[in-house]
Amino acid sequence: PMPDPNMRLKAIIHDAKLACRYKLGQATENFSAEEEKLNTLREKIKLTFRRFDEPETWAEPIAFDEVYLLRQIIWLNSAPEDDLDAFSDAMDTFLTTFRELHTPRSRNIFAEGGTSTVNLLMLNQIRLTRQTIEPKVAGFKAGGLEPEQEENLDDANGSYQTLFTRYRDALVSNETSAKKTDVILFKRFDEAFSRSEEVEEFTELLREYNDNIEKRCPEPVP
Repeated sequence: PMPDPNMRLKAIIHDAKLACRYKLGQATENFSAEEEKLNTLREKIKLTFRRFDEPETWAEPIAFDEVYLLRQIIWLNSAPEDDLDAFSDAMDTFLTTFRELHTPRSRNIFAEGGTSTVNLLMLNQIRLTRQTIEPKVAGFKAGGLEPEQEENLDDANGSYQTLFTRYRDALVSNETSAKKTDVILFKRFDEAFSRSEEVEEFTELLREYNDNIEKRCPEPVP
């Protein structure tokens, strides 16, 4: 079976739920008189994490910044438990981070209208290629790599994640226009990724793919 591209995020969400539960337990001991405020927080926590229990939430890879989320969990763990207002603010900020995790918009793009036909084809192609790339990266890493190989792969993959989001958003908003020849080229990349068995070759290919995406992205706003 293919590795789940959202596996890492699911683990982080599990940790986040535990952190919320633990902090809420601490606060409940300290502020039993403030039952109403605590119940409101309890409801907010439930609502925030409920969508992560729904299978359709995971229908596509979800973009997220791992370091940022982990820092939020660390920050929540150190939030004051003796000041209810400060604690509530910390919890609110924390929950907002998890509410704002976005599912790529290309999933419901067909219902939105407005995106050009070739851009829709390209969106579909980069999504399919993503489903080839991510399991490959996970597979190489699981198989064990030399430090330098791993560093090169992580660099290329980090750039890829950023460029994928930029290009996807530009295609959705028609800020960039794909050509049919682009779609054909990107299909060739997908086939090459599928066939690539060597980590060095794969990393080189991913760099080349990134260059091709970058060329087609509008300039980022400074």
